[in-house]
Amino acid sequence: VWQNGVPQVLPPPDSCAQSSTGHQFVTPFGVNNVGHILVGTFGDPTPCGKLWLWDGSGYQLFFDNANGAVFNIGTPARTHLNDADHVAIDRLPGGLSPGCDSNGTITGTMIGTEFTPITGGSALQINNHDQVVLYCTMASQLRLKFWDGGTVVDLGFGGAASVNDLGQVFFAGSGNTPKIYKDGVVSDLLLPLFSPTASFGGGFLINSSGQVVAVESWVDGGGGHNQAVLFTPRTPVITWPKPADITYGTALSATQLNATANVPGTFVYTPPAGSVLARAAIQPMSVSFTPSDLVHYDPTAAWNSIGVLSAPLTIKADDANKVFGAPLP
Repeated sequence: VWQNGVPQVLPPPDSCAQSSTGHQFVTPFGVNNVGHILVGTFGDPTPCGKLWLWDGSGYQLFFDNANGAVFNIGTPARTHLNDADHVAIDRLPGGLSPGCDSNGTITGTMIGTEFTPITGGSALQINNHDQVVLYCTMASQLRLKFWDGGTVVDLGFGGAASVNDLGQVFFAGSGNTPKIYKDGVVSDLLLPLFSPTASFGGGFLINSSGQVVAVESWVDGGGGHNQAVLFTPRTPVITWPKPADITYGTALSATQLNATANVPGTFVYTPPAGSVLARAAIQPMSVSFTPSDLVHYDPTAAWNSIGVLSAPLTIKADDANKVFGAPLP
């Protein structure tokens, strides 16, 4: 572990080893934002096969595969550990195949010593809302699923998935086409390629700012190349000039609600058109913008204000008649 500029070699948590070679196998399966690390030890003696949690100063036994309880944790594509030390893990009631039914591995969450099953498959990653991305096999192909905390969402065939704390999943679809699950919809993510012959072949990471990392691969006269590329989602630019003051009684219209964006989309104003605002030197207004292209652009908002001036009063006496000498009416 590298921390504060200082590398530290962690000691092995136990003495498990492969009996034929004496080699010890220790694999990290996750690291969280508080510096805790999930570590597995493997070997063929019966007591081996444990998960340990490094808390920064020492190890705590997280799970022991002994005594007939069989749990598994796959190759750490991302991280199986979140900031609350909750773990995404597989239980093996039958075969070792991560099938999409309950006959193979079952993905679930381990919180302390409590395993909560989700669905058939093998866990890939857990976020800080205990949402889990997993895969299973169907017709000899990998199928991705996402547990959003209440339901299992089928993302379709693919692999190399990563989930962020917003519940967005970035993954490789058929043919390694970049795809994103966002706002309940799976869409192709049309990322630029930096070579005419390049294709996407790895990476597929997403952070909680919506930034994604993908690996582009291509072959030219100089041989094969791999290049990791960071893409940042673009926020639309909203232009909304400050409107001129209006007189009390004037309803808001397109004259005041005239924001524009650099991409097509829909504006929703607060207060809406037709509203008559109270007299005030500053009345706040806002607009929410939803771009038509939600794959490449995120919704955004803008704020403005308008002055509402007092309206002038017109005073007029009523005409009346009276007989000469009679009292004034």
